[in-house]
Amino acid sequence: MNFKRNNLIFAVTLGVCMLFGNANAKDKEGVDIEFNVTVPKNTCDILIEGTSQNVIDFGSIALARLKSDSAEGKVKLPFSIKLAECKNNDFANNYITLDGNYVVENNGFLDDPGERTFAIRISDKETATQADDVFFDKNKNKIWTNIQENVMEKQFYAYLMCKNGVKDCASDANIGQFKSTFTLTYMVD
Repeated sequence: MNFKRNNLIFAVTLGVCMLFGNANAKDKEGVDIEFNVTVPKNTCDILIEGTSQNVIDFGSIALARLKSDSAEGKVKLPFSIKLAECKNNDFANNYITLDGNYVVENNGFLDDPGERTFAIRISDKETATQADDVFFDKNKNKIWTNIQENVMEKQFYAYLMCKNGVKDCASDANIGQFKSTFTLTYMVD
């Protein structure tokens, strides 16, 4: 599973300088005023720490684990989202969104679902199970709100789970490699 960073939305702060030319009180033609504006990026770099930078690699998983452990939330990997190189420390109304190929039928994210009966689910809860309503999806995609200057890292979990209603996804359709790619976006509201 690869995460890409994407800082698309920027807050606008204006620095306005007024430069007055030869202003003469007797000049009836007026005064020229020049406005210079600088709009700096108000973003942070987004870093993912998983099994390596910006990658959460489950490696090889025995098909039997998809039968016994995936519905119970036991096939998971922790990862952290870190914010760095922030342009300022005003985080009011800023948040991070998660976007990817969410497959409704599989209740999770997969780049190419094919006939697979599982998907990757993302949660900030360490002990989630298949039936829990704690996973982010295409509609519930604000994964980090209330960002604080003194807390620039948040822990998440990537779960490999069977789709809802399926407790045993140890089928031949699930053999082989798969990938789930997400985009994290730092939003300034």
